[in-house]
Amino acid sequence: MQKSIYKYLLLAIPCLIYFTIVFRYSVNMPAQDDYDAILVFLMNFKKATGIDKFFLLFSQHNEHRILSSRILYVLYYYITGTINFKDIIFIGNAQLVVLYVIIVAFIKKCLPTHWFWPALIASLCIFDINSWETSGFAMASVQNFGIILLFAASLYAYNKQGNWRYLGAFLQFMAIFSSGSGIVAAALLGLFTIFKRDKPAIIISAITFIVFSSLYFLHYNVPITGHPATDPVRIIMYFLHIISSIVEYQDHKTIVLAGSAVIVALALLFPFEKKNWIKKDMLPVAFITLFLLGSMATATLFRVSLAVEYLIPSRYLIYPDLLTAMIAILLAYKINNKKIFYPIMILCTLAVSLVFNMTFYAGKRNMIARENQILQPGYYYPDSTHAKDVSLEACKMHIYCIEDERKIIK
Repeated sequence: MQKSIYKYLLLAIPCLIYFTIVFRYSVNMPAQDDYDAILVFLMNFKKATGIDKFFLLFSQHNEHRILSSRILYVLYYYITGTINFKDIIFIGNAQLVVLYVIIVAFIKKCLPTHWFWPALIASLCIFDINSWETSGFAMASVQNFGIILLFAASLYAYNKQGNWRYLGAFLQFMAIFSSGSGIVAAALLGLFTIFKRDKPAIIISAITFIVFSSLYFLHYNVPITGHPATDPVRIIMYFLHIISSIVEYQDHKTIVLAGSAVIVALALLFPFEKKNWIKKDMLPVAFITLFLLGSMATATLFRVSLAVEYLIPSRYLIYPDLLTAMIAILLAYKINNKKIFYPIMILCTLAVSLVFNMTFYAGKRNMIARENQILQPGYYYPDSTHAKDVSLEACKMHIYCIEDERKIIK
């Protein structure tokens, strides 16, 4: 019993370090998309009446619909009577804790006696300040971490079967309307039920996917940045870079070698079998891996044209971090009950710990720099005139007053 407590405490250390940094260097002030995604939305929601409030929840933000995020903003505002960006950042990041608990549950299912080491590696990967841009950004933390949690939670529910299927379908519906990659998530959830050979779940998930994926594009407006890239070389290079970006690098040769190494590792470790195609006890881990690859492929298609060289923004780095965790789980499953298990797992843990240490200091520096930018006079938004108008109106409507917060900080 005492040994188990020590194990769980060790697993919690990366999480505690992560939240200490996030809480210390986050401020109750809007940044970038927070102005439109949170303040403008809440102003419009407050002005709207009747059914218009409902439709506003489903309306577009750039190329996305962000239903789950908007529900959170509305609930927080009506419960507290105001908006506190630091609290929303904390809630957004708290989703990672729930995600981690779900992933550990999957690890224990496929590795009941050897779950600890892959769980420790997963902790180091998930609670990594590599994702500093998302971690200290209210809208992004709720949105980017939220879609991954929705997928994993729906996967967990469908995997449980029984009445859990209805929760799985609800979360699948929420995923569809909560991100551009939500449709990828919903399609994979439907495929997961087919691999599970769960007929009721197949029917429920198929109806959910077909109906709500179709409705997603009802009155959909394609923004200027909403067109996929067409240059195959840039697409391949960017994808190879994003899947291997657990550390920062830019060299083209390294991109090819590192990205190819990740693909080879996945090909060698993926739990294929002749009878069921994928081993049943590894289905959840396999489908999380597929979702991460699908999300990074989607990001590649729609962001590579906007990228400077092959630079990967920090907000996408939760995906390669999580992919590293999945590779560690797949490796642990492959060598389970073999003599090399502990030496290999300890070596992998040391390697990931080294990366965690490197990204911790880089992430901390970036979060400090970001905090300083937000605290500067003016508005952390490309169009300062628009941000000022939004801030003044939000204050008049008693939603959030940036000037009051600046007085408190001083």
